[in-house]
Amino acid sequence: MGTPTAGGPPGHVPTSGGLPGGGPAGAVPWAGVTDPPSVHPHPARGIDHVGVVVADLVGTTRFYVEELGMVPDGEPVELADRGVRVQFLRAGADRLELLQPTTADGPLARFLARRGEGLHHVCLEVEDIHGAVERLHAREVRMADDAPWRSPHGWAAFLHPAAAHGCAIELREHYR
Repeated sequence: MGTPTAGGPPGHVPTSGGLPGGGPAGAVPWAGVTDPPSVHPHPARGIDHVGVVVADLVGTTRFYVEELGMVPDGEPVELADRGVRVQFLRAGADRLELLQPTTADGPLARFLARRGEGLHHVCLEVEDIHGAVERLHAREVRMADDAPWRSPHGWAAFLHPAAAHGCAIELREHYR
């Protein structure tokens, strides 16, 4: 085990005296952010779901239901224009979206071929997806989708993973 440093044990994040990586004493991680959460015009309301790419939707659904006790949230839905079949699962209030590619040449099929099964995206719920996407475009944030599109569960739009530090982010506005 390592020796505690003056600020605490190894890995300790100091509460004063600066930030890890050399930030000034008393600084907060969002110092210099132009739109902190309290004034952002289109803040994320929460995590809507986490998306997982799978090779076998039926077998994977069976695993999550039988082995982990998750509950199917509706029937599987085919999104032919997106080249995917999806199944939502619930664990309490939280949701998981299983995504199986249905075409050999679509983005999800390429993802599955390159990376294998696993985490694909985090979906954030927003109140006004059209305004959020417009703002992202104005700020030159790279988007995978140029405009929100209608899904069975609400309006959706993806940021490109390169824009969000390696994480694919989906924005979702539920239908009212």
